[in-house]
Amino acid sequence: MNALEQQADDELIVRVASSRFGFMRLVHGWPVLVLLVALLLAILTGSGLIGSAWMATGSAYLSPSFVHPLGTNSLGQDLLAQSCQALLALFVGVLPGAMLGFTVGVFAGIVAGWRLHSALDQIICFACDLFEGLPSYLIMVLLALLMHQTQLGSAFLFAALFWPSAARALRVATAQLINTPFMDAAKLVGTGIFTRVWRHLLPNLRLILVAFALLILGSCVRAQMLLGFIGLDTLARPSLGAMLYSGTQDALSFHFTTLLVALTLSTLLLVALDSLARRLTVSRS
Repeated sequence: MNALEQQADDELIVRVASSRFGFMRLVHGWPVLVLLVALLLAILTGSGLIGSAWMATGSAYLSPSFVHPLGTNSLGQDLLAQSCQALLALFVGVLPGAMLGFTVGVFAGIVAGWRLHSALDQIICFACDLFEGLPSYLIMVLLALLMHQTQLGSAFLFAALFWPSAARALRVATAQLINTPFMDAAKLVGTGIFTRVWRHLLPNLRLILVAFALLILGSCVRAQMLLGFIGLDTLARPSLGAMLYSGTQDALSFHFTTLLVALTLSTLLLVALDSLARRLTVSRS
């Protein structure tokens, strides 16, 4: 009987440990889950499978129900459809600028780190100091007013404002890696500079590359939300910034659903991006 009880206790411990391990994996993996769900909703919205009826109006300020899972706004529009359209607008609006800024930052950082303390390195560092010292969000708002923000203009604007952080990090990481034995060995056997960068340098920088891609994407998301909040987002669909603005207006009339939905989406996306980037940088160190 004691042996059976001991076996039962061991099985219980194993089940508890495995369930705890599964829970911890879920806790640690929630940023990836949030980003994947947001991306999936944006793709489904872009394909027209969901969120296509976001302009349809009905009764205003309806509570969440089976027909309207998140309720309706002041115009009677479904908040779930609005949220899906806002996620699509967010990815469409920020991905080009984030990719361009990331590419510029990576290229500038690798060049500066490869030619450390050279004149080219000093020029790149001065450019980083210059762009980081500017009141970026104020300049972004002023340029958006002057340029009547277009998709291409937004991409160049975001890239110009957010590339220095990646450049500085890649400069330090590149300077550390080029003096390692495996890089010296590749140089001694006659490997070209582009091959060394592609086959030896970039694979060893993959974690920091992904981390700063996420950080730049988060900065572009914040910028896009700011432009939408102040009415400078010209996309022909709802945006999180516009939803936040309309939510604050509704909150003055004690209707908080739109504001809560927009705040929840914004917070989940931004915290997921920052948390995942931080974990990648910590795991690298």
